[in-house]
Amino acid sequence: MSEKLYTIKEIAEIIGVSKQAVHKKIKHEPLSTSLRQFMTTKDNTIYITVDGYNLINTTFSKDNATTVDSNDDDNKVDETTTKFIDSLQSQITFLIEQVNLKDDLLKEKDKKIDELIRTITDLTERLAILFENSQQLQKNQQLLEAQNIIHEDVEPPKTKEKKQSFIKRLLKK
Repeated sequence: MSEKLYTIKEIAEIIGVSKQAVHKKIKHEPLSTSLRQFMTTKDNTIYITVDGYNLINTTFSKDNATTVDSNDDDNKVDETTTKFIDSLQSQITFLIEQVNLKDDLLKEKDKKIDELIRTITDLTERLAILFENSQQLQKNQQLLEAQNIIHEDVEPPKTKEKKQSFIKRLLKK
């Protein structure tokens, strides 16, 4: 009784993978060494016994189990990533609130600065007016002094009278 032999194509179809995937598996260690005793070649076609098929199938099953375990790890990573992202989102929300608060404070400061600028401008204008008035007063004072000097030159000098005491002057009146 002859044993059932499978081709690479048949094994790939049964397992549900491509022929290339099966070729890759059987060419790499440790499967290639273990599988030699279960393989034969006729007319450039590789035939694999039932035991060889079971070995290949087991290898692919282990890979799928690793993928499932990897998915569990991915789920753990996803949970960790989700927690990290949630933490970052809450930090971003807090920072946005802080920026908005700072923006409001800056707007208030800008208003106060504008008020101070208006006050300074007003005071500067008043100071300029006072300065002009001061200069005009100085000119007027100089004119008065000049008129007094001219007036003294025109009037005859008065005779000096003896100064009387305060009490005598008070009593004369």
